[in-house]
Amino acid sequence: LAGFASDPGPAGLDDKRALIDRCFGKATLAEVLAALAAASDPWAAETLATIHQKSPHLAAVSFEMIRRGKRLSFDDCMRMEFRLAMALAPAHDFIEGIRALLIDRDNKPAWRAAGDAAEVLAPFDAVPACGDLTFA
Repeated sequence: LAGFASDPGPAGLDDKRALIDRCFGKATLAEVLAALAAASDPWAAETLATIHQKSPHLAAVSFEMIRRGKRLSFDDCMRMEFRLAMALAPAHDFIEGIRALLIDRDNKPAWRAAGDAAEVLAPFDAVPACGDLTFA
């Protein structure tokens, strides 16, 4: 097995670690976006542009998922992700993303607005009709 081992080299984002920590260590998504916008770094500008191309609502849900996930066990993270997948798969932005990328291939999704905090938090507590994810 040792004959197949090789040095992978430096991690691609090692030199961006301080910038990533500074920008993504904020308490809210709005603060993260503001920090990326204020950073005078091409990587930060590219990252901000990428986030702005995506669903504002799902960006807010993703930020909350990461915030919560750092305090959860692996099993609880899997339950949270299962709940979110079940709640969000039939939602407008997921379907719109599939339409824009795979069906019409126009790459022009009509995202809905981010919504208020209650709307962002709702799928975290929604137990799917099929029941919660369980582990043997």
